[in-house]
Amino acid sequence: MTTATSSTTKLGCQALRAPQGCVAYLLWDTSTSDSLALDPRLDQVEDILEAAASKGLRIRCVMDTHVHADHFSGAQRLAARAKAGHLTPAPGSKFALGSLEVSVLAAPGHTPDSVALLVDG
Repeated sequence: MTTATSSTTKLGCQALRAPQGCVAYLLWDTSTSDSLALDPRLDQVEDILEAAASKGLRIRCVMDTHVHADHFSGAQRLAARAKAGHLTPAPGSKFALGSLEVSVLAAPGHTPDSVALLVDG
């Protein structure tokens, strides 16, 4: 697991590696402890819940940045377990993560439906 926070922003990030090189992420607003889980594999749900709990984070929303036929998404199961929203935002949309603004950008390439996130500009 890799964890990073920035002294200039209120954004924390933890990468959670799974087999086959897959990586899920927890992003959070350090001032509110509200978090977003990105790209959780089905076999990572418990690890993500434990990682969030160990940092005192509340998972508010869960989303996949892209979909693979051979990667089983855990987004719906994690959202249900965490009592969080399951997001499928369209490119060009925005949503709040605590006091942070998250913009959804089209990023086709890895898969045609891939999106990238821009946090607070």
